[in-house]
Amino acid sequence: MFAMTSKLPRYAARAAIVLGTTLLVAACAQQTSPPQQVRTDNPSVTYKYLGDQELISANQKAVVYCNQFQSVPSTKVITETSDGLKQVVFDCVPTTTPGMMPAPTYSPATSFTYRTDQELLAGSRNAELYCMNQGNQRAVSTVVTNMDGTKTLSSRCVP
Repeated sequence: MFAMTSKLPRYAARAAIVLGTTLLVAACAQQTSPPQQVRTDNPSVTYKYLGDQELISANQKAVVYCNQFQSVPSTKVITETSDGLKQVVFDCVPTTTPGMMPAPTYSPATSFTYRTDQELLAGSRNAELYCMNQGNQRAVSTVVTNMDGTKTLSSRCVP
């Protein structure tokens, strides 16, 4: 009988510890504040490319990718890779961001002369956005190299 009564205080002590821990956890849970945003990042997508047509294609793919987030692509960085290709990183920026929508007078039937990849992307992006706003699916763009070294981008909307 003595053995039984000696086990009873041990069980009571364990039960008290478990109960105390449970109450402490419950008390802490009730005193915490709602989650606070520490950091937010836009979704992004990266493509490797070689040449202007592949860069235009990468931009079109980025438009499709960002569309799932109700966003449009914004060029974050263009770099050269060790394998001789270039790499472009697009951030998906909400369409409510000022300056992301094309000017209302933009016409994809008008040619656009550019010198840099960034200028090419701007022209291609404006064509894509214009066509999307007109209810078309996408813009088809072509590039022609001019005698002075500049290049001309021409785009048209297709369903």
